[in-house]
Amino acid sequence: MTKAVRGVIAETQKRPAKVVQVWQSVVNIVLVEAKNLTPSSNGQPPDPYVKFKLGSEKYKSKVVSKTLAPKWLEQFDLHIFDENNQVLEISVCDKHSNTVIGKKPLDLSKFEREETQETWIALEENAGSVLLLLSISGTATSDTVVDLQEFTGNDIRTALATKYDWVHSFNNMKDVGYLSVKVFRAQNLAAADIGGKSDPFAVLELVNARLQTHTEYKTLNPEWNKLFTFAVKDIHSVLEVTVYDEDPNKKVEFLGKVAIPLIKIKNCEKRWYALKDRKLEHRAKGQILLELDVIWNPFKAAVRTFNPREKKFIAQDPKFKRAVFMNNFNRLKTFALGILEVAEFVESCWNWDSYTRSSLAFISFLVVVYNFELYHLPLLILIFFLRSYVYKRVAEEMEFRMRGRSFVPSVDRSGSVESDDDNDYLAEEQSLKSSLFRTKSAPASSPLRSSQSSSSLLPTVSFRVVVLRANEKATSLKEKIAAVQDTLGLVQNWLDFIASLFERVRNTLNFTTTYLSALAIIVLCAATVLLYFVPVRWIIMAWGINKFTKKLRNPHFIPNNELLDFLSRVPCDQELRWYSEFRPDPIPSGDLGEREGSARKR
Repeated sequence: MTKAVRGVIAETQKRPAKVVQVWQSVVNIVLVEAKNLTPSSNGQPPDPYVKFKLGSEKYKSKVVSKTLAPKWLEQFDLHIFDENNQVLEISVCDKHSNTVIGKKPLDLSKFEREETQETWIALEENAGSVLLLLSISGTATSDTVVDLQEFTGNDIRTALATKYDWVHSFNNMKDVGYLSVKVFRAQNLAAADIGGKSDPFAVLELVNARLQTHTEYKTLNPEWNKLFTFAVKDIHSVLEVTVYDEDPNKKVEFLGKVAIPLIKIKNCEKRWYALKDRKLEHRAKGQILLELDVIWNPFKAAVRTFNPREKKFIAQDPKFKRAVFMNNFNRLKTFALGILEVAEFVESCWNWDSYTRSSLAFISFLVVVYNFELYHLPLLILIFFLRSYVYKRVAEEMEFRMRGRSFVPSVDRSGSVESDDDNDYLAEEQSLKSSLFRTKSAPASSPLRSSQSSSSLLPTVSFRVVVLRANEKATSLKEKIAAVQDTLGLVQNWLDFIASLFERVRNTLNFTTTYLSALAIIVLCAATVLLYFVPVRWIIMAWGINKFTKKLRNPHFIPNNELLDFLSRVPCDQELRWYSEFRPDPIPSGDLGEREGSARKR
């Protein structure tokens, strides 16, 4: 076949086929901050930003104005296409002067694979340093455990169990435990491509640690067969497993997600997890097969519980939304109505609306006050725990009789899960258990997810910044609207904080997390004994000496409130909805033997 080219008959010119490269590993970079940067030539602080270059891939961060210690909190994914070219070039530049402040080449071949490393990178010529969270994962299956069915790791698990037993409770207090995650496969994922297929890969996140599998192309039922390990710093952390679709334009498309609290993991149980949407509130298409195993030291975990949570660097700041504001208001209104009922009851006793009730209340008041001792306070809280425990047992018995079977879906011989009209069976279980403990039912509105996964329980919006901004003279309508939104956002976050605080206290008494409730009971028993035998003045002196000398003993100490740190580990009602599980699709008959075999290994 020929064609005319400017009037001359010539052969058809074919375009060279575009070569599609397949990456070998993914380099995930979280750019946190920099410090001690070199000022500009005129002595003024620079407008710094960071450029990353790995092979032919290039990325750059946002610009931070006029500072020597910028904070970016950005995430980048680069790819290793050639094992012989693993040099990551880092350049810190000044936007104002268009100059390079400092640079540093990193040889990625020297970094451990499948592990997140937090490291300060010193720039050349003492130009400052940059804090990065760097992890290299997504390697091909040939470089890892190929057949996870044949991999048991019993010797490794025995050694780890010895490492985290009670005898080694005082060795390296920050090393709480060890988590291993086996990612086998997913099935029935959503189709993201035009041809009805997807290019799925899974990302595993444990606070700031982030690892991922390789990509399986053109399939809705990918098989990864990967083994990941994480160092556990807090047993109350949450493992997030997210499935994405890889696009040729280096963007990703969300397919599904599941959040699993470490404290709820059943070790060595191979099972399917139904995927949920981004907000972890509704069912998404597909499910993923995982096997989790966490080994941890209870004493180290207890000490860590009364310390601040690890700060998650990549977290969205909560913005004002009317639906979220109204939901927080209704949550707080539920507790306010309960407090109002108690106040009305006390008022009726004072007004002698019922002579019998008021007489009994008056006599009880005199007897309690006359015999009151300070150690009675923790005893009173222990009575509330006992009451809640009895109610919990009664609720479980009622639920068992109503259902006539266990909470967990059983598997018949054909390998299918017994169907039930209620999809969210664990969410229903939680609502049935807590129904006896609530004075009022929770509002039916579905709240949107906020950035509750941050390290602090307190609202993340600074009160001082909002007040200063509100007091500034607004010169435009846009500034006025921004000031109003900031103020409403502050009120929204405080409503969420107070409502969550009430819910966490109630969920502690309700044994929602058995470990935390048991820990609270142990602390209250110790407080009762301490208050009974030790004079209060000595306890106050010991507390004051500890507070005054903390900064002297540890200059890098971060002031904290132990009670709020403890309550931050107790899930609120929103978090319970995020962590609840939907019933997975019927399990194929071939997977029944795998599940039973995993159970025999235990």
